Amino acid sequence: MMSNKSIGITISRCCNVRGSRSPVSVLIRTDHGDTSLKTSAKFEQIDGTAEVNHTVQLDCPGDMTGEQWLDHLISRPLVFTLQEVVSAGKDKRGGGGAGSKEEKTITIGQCCVDLLPYVSTETSPEDTSAAVLVTVMPSGPDSPLTNQPDDKACAIDVQLSVGGGFNEVLGKGSCVMHVCVDTLCAPPSQWASGGADITYGAGIPLPGPDQKYNTVMFSGGTYQAPQSGGKGPPAGTRPDQRRWNISHPAAVQCAAMTTSPVHKVLLDEEDGELREGPEALQARRKGDRGPRVDWYTESRAFVPQGSVEQFYATLREQTLWPVEIMRVQTVPVQPTKGKRLSAAQEVTNDYQLSYHGAAFVDLAPLLYPGCTKVHGVYRVHPYDDGDVLSRTGRKANIAEILLQQGGGAGGERLKSAAQKKRTTSTSKLPAVGDDGTTKGLASDSPAFTEKGTYIKLEIALDRPLVAQRPLQHIEEDITLLLRRHEREDVRPSSNESTGKPVDDMEEKLGEIATTVKQTLHRIVSKRTERLEKERRALHSDTGEKPEFKDVLNEPDLLRLHQDDLKRELTSSGLYSKLQDQLRAVVIRVVKDKFGHVSAAKTEQELQRLLPRIHMFIAQEVNRCVTQWSVKQQADPEPTVLPLTSSAYLLFAREAESEKHWKMAARYYQKCIELDRTPEHLFENAKFCIVTGDQQVAFCNLMAAIALQLDHTPSLLLYAMLSAIHGHVEQAALFLQAAVEYDNPKYRCLPLVLLGLLHDMSGDMVARGHTLRNARRQARAVRAAQAKDEAASDRGSVTDVSRPAIDITAASSQASSAAVPDPGRSKLTDAGAPLTTSQVSVRSSVSKADSQSALAARASQTSIAVKTPKRSDLSSTSKAALSSPSRAGEKHTPTDVMDEGSKDADNENDIPSLFLDVATFAISCHVPHFAALALNHHFTVHGASQEYNIAMARLCMERGHYKAAEESAQKASKFGYENPEVWSILGHLYYLQGVADSAQAAYDRCIHLVDSARDEHIVYLRLGNIYLTLREYEKAKHVFLLACQKERTSARAWLGAGKACYRLDALHEAEAALLEANALNREEPEVWAYLSLISLRCNRRLPAERTFQYAMKTGLRGGSLAHELAALQAEKGFGDGADVISM
Repeated sequence: MMSNKSIGITISRCCNVRGSRSPVSVLIRTDHGDTSLKTSAKFEQIDGTAEVNHTVQLDCPGDMTGEQWLDHLISRPLVFTLQEVVSAGKDKRGGGGAGSKEEKTITIGQCCVDLLPYVSTETSPEDTSAAVLVTVMPSGPDSPLTNQPDDKACAIDVQLSVGGGFNEVLGKGSCVMHVCVDTLCAPPSQWASGGADITYGAGIPLPGPDQKYNTVMFSGGTYQAPQSGGKGPPAGTRPDQRRWNISHPAAVQCAAMTTSPVHKVLLDEEDGELREGPEALQARRKGDRGPRVDWYTESRAFVPQGSVEQFYATLREQTLWPVEIMRVQTVPVQPTKGKRLSAAQEVTNDYQLSYHGAAFVDLAPLLYPGCTKVHGVYRVHPYDDGDVLSRTGRKANIAEILLQQGGGAGGERLKSAAQKKRTTSTSKLPAVGDDGTTKGLASDSPAFTEKGTYIKLEIALDRPLVAQRPLQHIEEDITLLLRRHEREDVRPSSNESTGKPVDDMEEKLGEIATTVKQTLHRIVSKRTERLEKERRALHSDTGEKPEFKDVLNEPDLLRLHQDDLKRELTSSGLYSKLQDQLRAVVIRVVKDKFGHVSAAKTEQELQRLLPRIHMFIAQEVNRCVTQWSVKQQADPEPTVLPLTSSAYLLFAREAESEKHWKMAARYYQKCIELDRTPEHLFENAKFCIVTGDQQVAFCNLMAAIALQLDHTPSLLLYAMLSAIHGHVEQAALFLQAAVEYDNPKYRCLPLVLLGLLHDMSGDMVARGHTLRNARRQARAVRAAQAKDEAASDRGSVTDVSRPAIDITAASSQASSAAVPDPGRSKLTDAGAPLTTSQVSVRSSVSKADSQSALAARASQTSIAVKTPKRSDLSSTSKAALSSPSRAGEKHTPTDVMDEGSKDADNENDIPSLFLDVATFAISCHVPHFAALALNHHFTVHGASQEYNIAMARLCMERGHYKAAEESAQKASKFGYENPEVWSILGHLYYLQGVADSAQAAYDRCIHLVDSARDEHIVYLRLGNIYLTLREYEKAKHVFLLACQKERTSARAWLGAGKACYRLDALHEAEAALLEANALNREEPEVWAYLSLISLRCNRRLPAERTFQYAMKTGLRGGSLAHELAALQAEKGFGDGADVISM
């Protein structure tokens, strides 16, 4: 009977077996690692399938615990060996008769089953079974199973029955550790003179099931020499799968682990050494093309919960883990002169240990939440007891490990030989440390340092030591913060009325009255239409048409309308909806005016309070309805086109660029009132940061996140502000949420910001792990983008531009007559960037040309072919760098490191993650994080044009104009055709009041092929400069270009109207100003210029009304007000004195 920790193995059938003759006689031997289990009975197969029905059972030995037994099962494969039974000759014992034939077995194939998937998963307490169809691999090229087609491949059908007792062994905190040793590059030169008696090994201590560290040996490393002349990497190919770490001869043909493929690993995905710096990369290239030793072997270990906790505690104290490398030579035992060896001595060999080295693997990334793997290359150092002890806190003893493998008397000689090697082969006596440890150093071990030897390996866990917080828990914590923020929101006390609830009630009553009015109009229209049809039918005989007043004077028509209105409000549910809305408003009024925030405690208190509330509410309702009626009967204001939230957002950004803070705040607020979305709240938060209102910025971000938990920009900005204010835990929480949501537009930014946050808090382990994940994610994104760009490059790319805006025939004639100057894009003869003085001198020469060039651009009304950027032209090369290898393609082991090194060399050719973070932080007006990101970028990549542009924007954000100009000048040296450089220079000169220099920089910016990021602001500022310089024709064309780019820009239309007015083109000026007024009725300059035009055209009533609206929208004293007052005095109507005095 099978125990609860046993595995039953049943070979039910075997198919497609071929042998040296037909029918073929076959038997199947079963082994588990180095333990032979049972051999099946001989069976014959002629063709097709043969029934076997052979049963084997794996039982837990009595001297093993459950954890040790599980570790034993998963670290060794279950091997099935197919052996053909053939006749060896005749038995001569029967004299000359026909005696029985002797038989022998020939191995024709092998296959194996990995027991890990069946015993390491939690199942039901009952026994479970699984069917496995395993393909048999030929034993060699001469095997009858060689070259079988896939559909006719030999296979055996295996049924596994797993006892339910493994659930008791699998604790909640247990895990399986995978250790993979792949290859060692740049070995000592003396290793080239090896032979069949020399092998290469590596040893590493692993946590075991008995809460002890057991050292696992990886033997069987093979030396791979470089190609002829040493000019290329070794000719050996990288295997597709790693091998089992077993040395039993029964599993020679099925040593490959199908569950452990060898993947190509890029440099950014590694955790080890030799990843950064030119010297390290050069050492990698040199080692990749030299000789190497290959293992490509994996070993497993089951780690129960107690050992996991012990391993975690060890890593908290010491993260470096030793890996020992050595060369072992097998020396047969020679007989003493005159003596013969015994039978035991004939099979015993001696072992000589040489070239003993140690690599130190940093397992600190395993302490990061969610991390399960450490992969990379590590330098090999000469082995020294004191060095290993000081670095890792562990005492290694390779002699004992080899003793366990050698066994018997040979093992004793091995131990003494190893000790002799470690103590007598040094140039001088070994030193003894203070702690009594030996400081022996083998004389041949320094060869590792001379050659720069390094080893590549991987340590992985099937579950992390520190669990990553699930997204559900992160969302719960964020929700709690949002609720706490709502509770802590500052509210007025109950005894102080703010008046806002009453205003809200007035607004709500007006909305309800408007809704009821619209419903009544719809009812009246329907009834009127029906009555009209009835009257037409009655008068169809006489041909008379009834008058409309007869329809309205029907008897009882008012009562019918009232009944229809009540029926419509009740049946549609509108009455209940309006009632609920009004109830909420009334409750807020009661809380604000009467100070009652809870229900009445007694009936007397309620009866005493109700009359007061009823009287107050009735008075307020009558007052609000009366005011609403007055507004409905008032003269209608000028017709206004409905504006979208994007239009208000554009107005706000324009006002912000001119530092009109109150106007910008009003536009942002209107944008939110019109469409309360997370994007608009996020934009308002950025504006509040500029104005210094951090608390309002936090409130807006909280509101945005409450509306949409996965709004990544708000999460990132809130995290940055929290980190700056010292709330590091909150910042990490919001960044982790952004990482989990994985917004494609901001895919890499949350990880990089989280890495910078870890850097600020001094957690270098978490920083390194997070930034490596960010680079890995960025590489995947770039590969997808390169693929899309390569696909799009195959087609034609066109861009249909908007038609040009032609207000006057004069501008069209000027545009058609203008021809752009081909040499206009060069402002200096040498092509060097302009300094302030050079721009000032050169601007006077270039003024005559700019008008014609601008006019030519304004008159373009055709389909324009978009010129690709230089970064787009290299998309093919990016795709080549990022594309994965073809399936089934063989690689040399050096391909893994060679491609990583190449990718590191080309890192400067692709956008940096830190630059993206810096750009985002600058756009959010958080210079602290921008400076951190730029410092990291400069450390890794050095200076570039993008770096200097970002640095210039950062300095400009901080108000350091001199440093910003220096950075912009440095950026221009990398290329003069980048519009961002000239845009920044123009902004710097504009903010400092250097009009000529700003004009020349802006002018060059708009003449380049590519467009600047803030091109619209460039047009507006350039147009204002031309207005200041009284170059009205140029200002007109620049503003027309701005209108062409942004048709909803009221500032652009206003600028065009100003220029046309100064050119005495009153009709064109009025047309432009009417466009501006239709977009934005709250701009006082628009009303003022319209009043000026009406005064000059002697239109008294329009002049007075536009003047009143100018006053209403906030026109105050200034040059425009004085001009308006003077013209009013000249015309004799309108009084400008009130404007000047205000």
